Amino acid sequence: MPLASSDAGRGGETLNQWLMMDDPAINIEDSNSEEHGEREGGGEPPSEGFGFATATILTVNMVVGAGVVGLPYAFYHAGAVISLISMFIATVMSAMTMGYLVEVSAWAHYMVKHTAGREERTGEEGEGGSRGRDDAIAELPSDVTELDAGPSSSKHEARPAVDREVAMYEMSELCGIFLGGYGRKLFELCLLLYTIGSLWLYATVFGSSLSLVVPLPLGDRPTSIAWCLVRCDAVQDQACSGACRWDNMTAACVAAPAVASYCRQSYEVFLCFFALLMVAMACMDLAALKNVQFLLSSFALSALLVMVVTCVVAVYTDGGNDAAYHRLPPTDMSGFGKLITAALFSQICHQGVPTLMKTMRSGKQAKTVFRTALSFTLVLYSVLCCSTIYYFGPRVVPIITLNWEDYTGGAQAGMPIRWWAPIISTTVLLFPVVSVSAAFPLNLLPLAETILRLLPARWSLRIGEERARKLLKIFLSLLPITLAAFVKDVAKILEFNGMFGFVIAFFAPCSLFLVARSTCRKRFGEQAASTAYSSFPESSTFCVLLLLAFSVVLAAFTARQVIMDYMS
Repeated sequence: MPLASSDAGRGGETLNQWLMMDDPAINIEDSNSEEHGEREGGGEPPSEGFGFATATILTVNMVVGAGVVGLPYAFYHAGAVISLISMFIATVMSAMTMGYLVEVSAWAHYMVKHTAGREERTGEEGEGGSRGRDDAIAELPSDVTELDAGPSSSKHEARPAVDREVAMYEMSELCGIFLGGYGRKLFELCLLLYTIGSLWLYATVFGSSLSLVVPLPLGDRPTSIAWCLVRCDAVQDQACSGACRWDNMTAACVAAPAVASYCRQSYEVFLCFFALLMVAMACMDLAALKNVQFLLSSFALSALLVMVVTCVVAVYTDGGNDAAYHRLPPTDMSGFGKLITAALFSQICHQGVPTLMKTMRSGKQAKTVFRTALSFTLVLYSVLCCSTIYYFGPRVVPIITLNWEDYTGGAQAGMPIRWWAPIISTTVLLFPVVSVSAAFPLNLLPLAETILRLLPARWSLRIGEERARKLLKIFLSLLPITLAAFVKDVAKILEFNGMFGFVIAFFAPCSLFLVARSTCRKRFGEQAASTAYSSFPESSTFCVLLLLAFSVVLAAFTARQVIMDYMS
């Protein structure tokens, strides 16, 4: 599950501090930072920061989250072949745009480094409103017009790079530097909506999952709480039974009133419990949650691996009453909107790139780390989705972990269930519960910090900044939970979130790359048009423009599909 990073002002700085807490190897206040900052090519001390393996694990941990539980459902409704192709394309595009953010960070770092040590966020708005990009860049000294690349300096060493000891710029700050005040505000708006959508998803997943794990004495409890998963889609009265009842007025098979009432009440009870839990966590310091976060994250990733293993084993050992579907669904373009938004949501952690780079031993390994991490998650998602839709087929539910509610470990009807089967079932069912419990406060922090910074200063002064922060976090905890009480369709929530994900993952990185390259070339000469992390062909202008154009077309097509789905 993702250790969500903020790219919105102080929220990102707070998370940076949390990630580096209690780690003596990572000291951003190094007394020798000035000396290191002057090294050509952004050289970093080899003894500081995380190595390749640790950085890759941290990135995987940041990418994998609760969004994966909705991916198999999207796979089934779009078809296996187009789903795998789309996941591969989304992964390649995400890896490329994360690489663009590495280069943009180098350009921003270089501009600050060559302005007498000034680290002002030049793109922020002034008193009268937002300033344009030209005004922001104009604040930089005009006497620096070219790189100092004497005979003793190689071209590679003189190119812009990132020193770990100099504070990284969060993604919204990069937008302020290169895209101006309006660009920053637009990005922050998309980020806020994306984060609210993520919290909305977390609340829905928590309530839906626990309502199938913990039975409650609510009214007429059904024979099995698993009936809450039953789809009443029979076309004849004789086939409509169990959790369903035939409605003569509509001539349709619908959920039995007692079952529908229990499932709804149970879901709402656990939403209230989630609200109390998250409000309590919102009032805690992030530092106090560090050990809990790593424990919950480790459990979530282990549960995901258990899902993959048990499903693959079941495909080859199934039999009798719980037979596998044994085929992959055909292509259905009507489900493409669900697929692309779910695929994008499952591979996005762009807002955490500055934080991840800050923890690395060398910025030069950043692109390789991101590619390796995304490749691993691509394989993990592909195996999970293919095995689940191959086994469950039309029985796949929007939250895939709920399919493990009746897991028996291969036991036939009438045979005793192995002792470890309920343990596996409970572990998988609790995966999204644990995942969202860890992710919610991490996403809540940057959201609250960003909104607090945008509110009039007199509001915070009147009641105190710390009290205002806590009240805001409590309000923001309850907002998505309230939305989850009215809409709990995971597929539609992922579609909503995915639309803003296009801005964060594709539009903003590509736009930043093009503007940053143009600005640095204009101010510092042609040699500054590339960084120490540039690589061909993805760093070429043609490739960036092609990716940006493809993203626009894809977003337009997806938006059309999403609108049609919401109207249906």
